[in-house]
Amino acid sequence: MRQTRTRSHAGWVHTLAVAAALAAILPPAHARAADADETLQSAVFLLRAAATPSPDGQNTLLLRALRHTGDPELTPFFSEIYQSSTPSLRIHGLLGLAECGPDKKLDLERLASMDKDSGAIQAEIVSAALDAELLSDEQAKQIIAWPGMDSAIKVLASAPLVQHKKLASTDHLKEAAKAENAARRGMANIMLLQMGDAAAMKGLQETVKPDDPKRDQIRQLLLETILRYDFDAAAPWAMQVALDPAAPSRLSLLALRAAMRFGVPGSQEEWRKRYDSNADPASQTRLALLALNLAPYLPAKLFEPLVRSEDSLVKQIGLTGAAVADKKDVAPAVVALVRAYHPLTSAWALSHARKRATDAEASAIFMAIVQAGGEGPDRNRAQRLDDAVLATEFFFERDPKEAVAKIRPVLGDPKTNKELRSSILVGLIAAKGDGAEEALAGLEPMTDQTSRYVALLLQAKPGKPLAPAQMQDLSLLVRGGGQLPPTLRIQAAWTYLKLTHQTREALTAAMSRPS
Repeated sequence: MRQTRTRSHAGWVHTLAVAAALAAILPPAHARAADADETLQSAVFLLRAAATPSPDGQNTLLLRALRHTGDPELTPFFSEIYQSSTPSLRIHGLLGLAECGPDKKLDLERLASMDKDSGAIQAEIVSAALDAELLSDEQAKQIIAWPGMDSAIKVLASAPLVQHKKLASTDHLKEAAKAENAARRGMANIMLLQMGDAAAMKGLQETVKPDDPKRDQIRQLLLETILRYDFDAAAPWAMQVALDPAAPSRLSLLALRAAMRFGVPGSQEEWRKRYDSNADPASQTRLALLALNLAPYLPAKLFEPLVRSEDSLVKQIGLTGAAVADKKDVAPAVVALVRAYHPLTSAWALSHARKRATDAEASAIFMAIVQAGGEGPDRNRAQRLDDAVLATEFFFERDPKEAVAKIRPVLGDPKTNKELRSSILVGLIAAKGDGAEEALAGLEPMTDQTSRYVALLLQAKPGKPLAPAQMQDLSLLVRGGGQLPPTLRIQAAWTYLKLTHQTREALTAAMSRPS
């Protein structure tokens, strides 16, 4: 039960042990007859908080936590907040309806029925739906075909169709290429280029003027679009940006990455020139990371200067990049890089395991990332615990049986750091799919309060009945006794409501504001 696959759990893992000690001095859950009613009221409070915009964005975290459950019983809740006058609630409402729906797709009728002044909201919904894979190619075609739909939204919907070679007509792109909005013009020209319109290169080059204050921001957006959708026809323009002396360093590196990704002549030589001529260790590390991210598309020999580096991190990046490029001994090289305990290389390893590794490689890499959460220096430990959460989540979603088999011994090992144990449990709670609670099968009860609470949430995840003592603990967590982070607490509340058959009552109360 994650929010958006972001790093969000480790911060509370550090403090939950203290909170559990405080909870231990609270009255036991059965001490008062009113506990059940108080738990229901706490659950209603959390649902109401999710539906109430807050300056600190806390309600957004709560909404994402509810959306992630994908529970059809939440349909009335998301339908209600979709009707709000607050844009952010309308967005979450429509996305929540999609995620709780049977086909997990955006409701285009609701999208189209928004009033004529809702173009920005519609665009944000379509963008988020594309990110979350809630918009099919057929739906994208429908959006483009609607006469009244804003041009910006049609351009957004066109990107996956161009990528998949399913866009039938470019008329709307040609019209968008003349728009006043520079970002829209640039996006349209990139797609026209990809569709074979060579004349669009000039339009792309002229998208933003040198004196435009948003020039770099727009160019960054266009470069990210090129990389995201594999729009290789625009790669020569990316090389031009990389060589632009006025481009900030970060933008120049992004442009060089796009050029190298699609093999623009001279791009690898430009990378080597920058690496050889820059003695600054931080700059060399950034260039090494750039190459590592492109390792599947580069020759192994490009990594030779990195392998010769006296910097241990850069050297291991070089060894790993060469292994990936050669498709040989990949897992040991990536595992060694994980054990360098660097946040950026660990993030790369996580991504590589998800998207490119074989099953065997992924198993070794995910477990290395998990174990790194309990190893290494104190510096960046919170980050490594976040990585352990994500590695556990992604590992289970990729191969549930293998993940449970590898993770169970770590959970059961008395030597496992309790913060790491809690992070693993949170990752299993976050993972989509059935059977994550099997990781607890045959294990002795968790001895520390922190792990025991989180293990209870994992055990309750399938919705199976709990023992009376477990229900008492779950009730305590809903009422805030365990000091869980809000995202887990609201999910505990929803689980409690389902187990006690009070979802309808709670939703009715939450959606009817007190007078």
